[in-house]
Amino acid sequence: PFMASLLPPVEIVNQSLLPIYKIDYSCEFVSIQDLSGFAVPPSAPVPNSTMTQSVLYHAQKIPVECVGGTNLGGVRIKSAEFRVFISYFPLGWPFRRHTEYRVASEFDVRGNFLHWVVE
Repeated sequence: PFMASLLPPVEIVNQSLLPIYKIDYSCEFVSIQDLSGFAVPPSAPVPNSTMTQSVLYHAQKIPVECVGGTNLGGVRIKSAEFRVFISYFPLGWPFRRHTEYRVASEFDVRGNFLHWVVE
């Protein structure tokens, strides 16, 4: 499994003043890239990790557990990437809204973790 220290601490936060409904969300491992630029994908299929929550009010948070990984033996990491998927209904809107975020890590030249970046 992916090393626990490389799992991003992800939260979904409702920044709207209005509540959102029927939230489906997940966070999945995409790949790691070594110092030579070679990308390593997941080593096994990821089971469906979609979670749900009925309502999320203003400023309320949902912690998201990221799943998936690969064997890191002998890999000098340059970056690790996860994708966070969110789908929900805004208050009074009949259509589901879908959003995706890229969560990537940054490492120094020695492979030491620096921080997570959300795009």
